[in-house]
Amino acid sequence: MRLLTVAILATASLLIFSGCGGITPKPKDEVVIDDTLPVIELTHSGVIADMNSIAFEWRSIKDPRVKGIYIYKDVLSGKHADEARGNFYKTIQNRFQTHFLDKEITPDTKYNYIFKTFSANAESKPSKTVSITSLPVLKSVSWIQSITGM
Repeated sequence: MRLLTVAILATASLLIFSGCGGITPKPKDEVVIDDTLPVIELTHSGVIADMNSIAFEWRSIKDPRVKGIYIYKDVLSGKHADEARGNFYKTIQNRFQTHFLDKEITPDTKYNYIFKTFSANAESKPSKTVSITSLPVLKSVSWIQSITGM
């Protein structure tokens, strides 16, 4: 009986506290551009594309005014090309984070990404647009033979 009570209380606590996560900030409709905020610069090998994901790496942000990074994503080709053109995509709420992995990728599709840092009251200028195409699906093996006893 005691184990059942503990399990019920733990489940109730988990449900209550899971709803207490913070609200993810999104860009405001009226954007205030602060030219002094740092602009995201990708590292030399800052973009790696795969069939199911695209990874980004940028230089560390040292400005204490920066609260996080806004990511904008455009789908330029493929079957979802009209769905996400010029829209806000994700928010990174940690200025110390230097990596981002986008797993919402379709194989053999071209994407554009733009990054902006944000403070409490403004956004930075946009980064250079990063155009990248995800890798196509691997060709299937048409014939295989298993040999044993060699």
